[in-house]
Amino acid sequence: MGFDTEDNNRGYKMFDEEYLEWDNATQKCQALGARLPVLSDAATIKIVKKYLDTADFDVFEVCFILSTL
Repeated sequence: MGFDTEDNNRGYKMFDEEYLEWDNATQKCQALGARLPVLSDAATIKIVKKYLDTADFDVFEVCFILSTL
């Protein structure tokens, strides 16, 4: 599905093509064998911020997923 592996050995991909409510985003991520990121440590937060900084949104409608590598 085209995840980018980051320094923490987890794969990330930004999905911003549609607005998703929390439950729907969770289900979409699970269907892709992934999950929404858990912001539990500084390294993960830094990675998520990097993706948000480089994203090109018209509005803030994002499903950001983390692979389960």
